[in-house]
Amino acid sequence: MPFADAVVDLETELTNALSAIIDDADPDRIERFVRLLIKKEIVLKLIIMDVNRF
Repeated sequence: MPFADAVVDLETELTNALSAIIDDADPDRIERFVRLLIKKEIVLKLIIMDVNRF
């Protein structure tokens, strides 16, 4: 499934980015990244809800 594969790839890249940000130990960067993760979760849920309507 292309969508599922894209989500897995996105999660993998976000995990790698999070590791790099945590290693940097900059609280502001960590906070911005966590906000990005929250927004990603919201967008994915909205997409899934929209797809399930059809």
